[in-house]
Amino acid sequence: ASGTIDVAAFNQILDLDDDDTNYACSKDMFAVYFAQAPAAFKGMDSALAATDLRGLADLAHFLMGSSATLGIVRVAGSCARMEGVGEASRSRNAPADAAALAQLGALLTEVKREYADAETWLRRWYAEHG
Repeated sequence: ASGTIDVAAFNQILDLDDDDTNYACSKDMFAVYFAQAPAAFKGMDSALAATDLRGLADLAHFLMGSSATLGIVRVAGSCARMEGVGEASRSRNAPADAAALAQLGALLTEVKREYADAETWLRRWYAEHG
């Protein structure tokens, strides 16, 4: 998993499966995540374009929580950093500055790449094992 997936968390999720050959429960959990994440990214793109730091931080928090629960650690970590930058900028009660917006844009690009890596790893794992 090369740091993309927390293998211990992934194995705990696999333990929820009653049938070791089908993996229906865990597949469904990841399918829901794979359906929700692109919508979160679309919302994050819109929030960033509108300099809506509250909306961006809220979406980053949402994606961080679901990613962490499923052991998708790099996505969770990048979302935590996005949430922190958004919250710090917002707490100053000033318009979003160019540096914060640039940092958030770079983090958003990074988190999308990390998500793609995790999705590829998980889909490959299920193709090989289930």
